[in-house]
Amino acid sequence: MENDIIKRAIKEVETKITKGVEKIEKKKKEEYTFYEKSLLKINPGIITKGIVVGKSNDGVLVSIGLKEEGIIPFNELSLKEFKSPDDVVQTGDEIEVIVLSNNNGSFILSKKRADLKNALDKIQNAFSKNEVISGMISSQVKGGLVVDLGIPGFIPISHIKKEPIRNLDSYVGKEVRLKVIEFDRKKKDVVLSLKKVEEDEKRERKERLINELLEGKIVAGKVTKLTDFGAFVDIGGIEGLVPVSELSYRKIKHPKDVLKKSETVSLVVIKVDRENNRVSLSLKDAMSSPWETIRERLDIGSVVSGRVSKIMPNYAFVEIEDVEGFLPKREMDKEVLSEGQEIEVRIIELNPEKQRMTLSLKGIKEENEVERFLANQRKGGFTLSEILESKPTRRKNKKESKWR
Repeated sequence: MENDIIKRAIKEVETKITKGVEKIEKKKKEEYTFYEKSLLKINPGIITKGIVVGKSNDGVLVSIGLKEEGIIPFNELSLKEFKSPDDVVQTGDEIEVIVLSNNNGSFILSKKRADLKNALDKIQNAFSKNEVISGMISSQVKGGLVVDLGIPGFIPISHIKKEPIRNLDSYVGKEVRLKVIEFDRKKKDVVLSLKKVEEDEKRERKERLINELLEGKIVAGKVTKLTDFGAFVDIGGIEGLVPVSELSYRKIKHPKDVLKKSETVSLVVIKVDRENNRVSLSLKDAMSSPWETIRERLDIGSVVSGRVSKIMPNYAFVEIEDVEGFLPKREMDKEVLSEGQEIEVRIIELNPEKQRMTLSLKGIKEENEVERFLANQRKGGFTLSEILESKPTRRKNKKESKWR
């Protein structure tokens, strides 16, 4: 009985030892298989990551996993010229390399070729998708600028800025955003544009702004140009037009009568044409209408001064306190008028709701004549009773009236 117990104990120990050995062997086999597969994966032509572990007389040592090290010959270290390997990499740096050869785990690597492939891929992607790419301007050359994109790229002077440029040196050393406009991968030729980035972003801002604009919205803008038909105003990246009719409540001949170039003004959006990216604006709608307070300033029957703003065969318009009154021919009293003439008129109709004011010239001259005689009386001339009792007669050969 005792011997059976001992035998079973020994057998259990042997089984455990056997299983342990098998487990160790299995793990070693798995590790070796993984190692073999890893070696098979690290074939010439692939790009992999590695850690710089040191330098030798032949090049830079890089760990590429599984305790395997490869070497980057100095002539495969960088696309740019360098004096010391330390100018390119430091111990502990993680870098990308391309495997040039694998001789039983002895790897020859190239950082220069991996950098070149990555640079070309980046440029190709930006060119294909019309995306922005960044680069440092390294130098000025005849006809433009050279940009470092991993490989040299060229910006023609015509693609630097819309306006003429006097000093290209001011761009050297600056990080800039560019669009690739020409690319030949085989020849490694890259042509870039600074101007196109600005133009595209300006167009995108314009589209975004025009989509956000609503009719009736009040916006601020800067006057950019004055023309015979209106004023152009920059409202934050988009240029809108203020027609002459929307510049003032009174008639004006030219926008310069109410605006100056570079002046900042408040405006109301009156129309948005998203299909053609056009915006119409109003200056007068951003102001309080003079018609709103016209009754506080003017009365029916009162005589006021105004300026003739427009003459037509059967009527004329007279500007009075920033509004225009209508003077029909029947109320002109045979008076011959000219545009720009200062005259006195009587208000015979006033309708602010319809923005209408009707004027008359009838009787104004006679009233003025009486006023002149009253002024004479105050200066010691005719008395008021003498004026009222007398009858006017007109001399046959003269235009003046004689009172007696």
